[in-house]
Amino acid sequence: MDQPGPTIAAAIWLGNDQERVRYQDPDELRSLRLFKPFSLFFNIPWPNGDNYSPAGYIALYLAHAFVEGRAMSDVFAIPVPLWLDNIPMTTAHLVVLRKDKQGAVQEMIVGPSELLPTSPPLGYRASTSDDVIAWLRQERIGAFCLCPPDCWADLIFALKLNGKYVWVVLRATGQDIQLDTKDLYPEFERLTEQNLFSRVTSFSDIAANQNRFSEALKSLPNTLAPPGSFPILRVLASFPNEPPLSGHNPTQNITGGPVSVLKLDTFTSITEAFSPEDLVEGLISSMHGRRSSYSDDAFAPINSAPSSRVGKQKDSRARGQRPTGSSF
Repeated sequence: MDQPGPTIAAAIWLGNDQERVRYQDPDELRSLRLFKPFSLFFNIPWPNGDNYSPAGYIALYLAHAFVEGRAMSDVFAIPVPLWLDNIPMTTAHLVVLRKDKQGAVQEMIVGPSELLPTSPPLGYRASTSDDVIAWLRQERIGAFCLCPPDCWADLIFALKLNGKYVWVVLRATGQDIQLDTKDLYPEFERLTEQNLFSRVTSFSDIAANQNRFSEALKSLPNTLAPPGSFPILRVLASFPNEPPLSGHNPTQNITGGPVSVLKLDTFTSITEAFSPEDLVEGLISSMHGRRSSYSDDAFAPINSAPSSRVGKQKDSRARGQRPTGSSF
């Protein structure tokens, strides 16, 4: 979000303007904080045939959802926890992971100060599969990785529970259709470690990415998954209707680890409380390079207590350069 185009589009979305005639209900004001306009945007076909990608907005929501710590069961419906058994009710924290100069993994728990308009960017926008793999290896900084088109996932991030960690791989799906339980099978299969990069056209590229991605996933220390299992929770997000996963057991024919769907009631309640002023100020700060950078003392070794490492940042406006990808 450091270019004028997205900033202007987002500012329009926040306000009352003539473009609201594109909605089914012309009298409803456009607002990023309202669930119905967001869902309509999610399902609008754009001129090039693509659909609106909600990954950045979902990342913003998740940052707010977990900012003070929250039970995973408040945010995700997980009918068959598998190795996450007894974990969904445990308080989860969103973390930023990085490697120090010696290659040791460090963490920062995302706290309220990380949500200020001038705080360091929480997201890393990956341009290629190489960027995604580098982020998984803690070689790119950001709480969220926004994935490129050749990846089935839209968003990847890490949560910390009881001193252990899990990757969350999220895909937004169901545009223009009402997902049924049977529709969830192929969607979840796309989010397994062996299929995540199967969108690329070259078979050799697929095989190479699979191996590299699998190795990168293993770089997460102290995982919740048992030995031999990948520490992945797969999540589907669909708007405006939540996929019918609760009360069913569609996992019996699905390979891999636990699966879940994004709970839309929690999504709605949190997004409606967003401050429009803070959203616009954050966009302007990004566009004009006013976001601060991460401070070294905000991070601690991954096996340290998290309470003393929340919400510290530098006032400097300098931002490090990356080979590819971008932050938001």
